Amino acid sequence: MAAGGALLYHFTIELYKLAFLEVVDLLTCQRCNDVFTEPVIMHCGNSICFACAAAIEFEAEEKCYDCPLCGDEQILDYSSNGELGKAAVVVNEMKAVISGVGTGNLTV
Repeated sequence: MAAGGALLYHFTIELYKLAFLEVVDLLTCQRCNDVFTEPVIMHCGNSICFACAAAIEFEAEEKCYDCPLCGDEQILDYSSNGELGKAAVVVNEMKAVISGVGTGNLTV
């Protein structure tokens, strides 16, 4: 490969890495700072992991709590965010493959 081609290849790989990191950031629960696991959507429109929502519910003394992201008052009610969950599964598998511990069998 010519020097220019190698440079272009390296630049392209770096762009893919940056894009992947941006996707990981978008699919990260802001409460536990990990890629979403069974994400739920709250009334304000923000999403967090089901386990995080359950922990907030357990810790709440009232039937209301503040969203950990925007601070809006929420009732203890949320619904599954399945599409976000599917994307998070793919990103987790990609992270495992990149780190060398995954199977390489991406499921969608």
